[in-house]
Amino acid sequence: MENINDSLQENIQALINGELNKENREALLRQAQSVPEVADELAFSQSLARALHFRDTLTASAVLSAVIAEEGFPPPPAPTTFGGRKWWTWLGTASLLAVLFTGAYFVAENAGFFASESQKISRAAVQPLENVLFLPTDGQGLTDLQTGMAAYDARQYSEAARSLEVYLNRRPDNAARVYLGVAQLLSGQSADAIQPLSLAAQSQEPPIRESALWYLAMAYLENDNPNAARQALESMPTDGIYGAQAQELLEKLK
Repeated sequence: MENINDSLQENIQALINGELNKENREALLRQAQSVPEVADELAFSQSLARALHFRDTLTASAVLSAVIAEEGFPPPPAPTTFGGRKWWTWLGTASLLAVLFTGAYFVAENAGFFASESQKISRAAVQPLENVLFLPTDGQGLTDLQTGMAAYDARQYSEAARSLEVYLNRRPDNAARVYLGVAQLLSGQSADAIQPLSLAAQSQEPPIRESALWYLAMAYLENDNPNAARQALESMPTDGIYGAQAQELLEKLK
């Protein structure tokens, strides 16, 4: 990629590691918003970091499982050995077990083993909303909006939510509320997503209202409230932008 140099790659890695200062982080996110190659590289690096973390967790769990399978569980130490080597062996094994079960839980959680039926439906249907809704361009306090949308486009949803919240505290904007709700939903803050999406669903502009209702239904499902999700879906026009998807989801919720 012509726009990707060593310095930029170092900044992307620093951003992923949480080592990039605020000024450089915002500059990088703005660059990702305007340069598709940078946005693609940032998204790829983030996915790679998550994959490596996931691989390392699985590897550690496999090694610990093999050790325990070979050596077995140590018997509880006698009271007189608490200050000696056997006590430390027992404690070390207990620590290894904790790591092992943490890794197993991580794998199960990512595989959706602990998700409810409503959450499974939501996670199978939800996708990021493209940056296509009308946003203000009058220059009035738009720095936080621009920073938030740059982070959103770079799939930094937690960062996007923080900037969009600051922007919305200064200026009501239903389109921004939709993106705030989606960012919160995609960053695991589904309960927080309900309020901005509910407000945006009152918009008189059909694209904003329908998008808000669709993601509001996703947020309700993620919070195990299928009845509220059904009401949101039933409020959407069947010939709207999410009409066919809403009808399909309603069939699943029967």
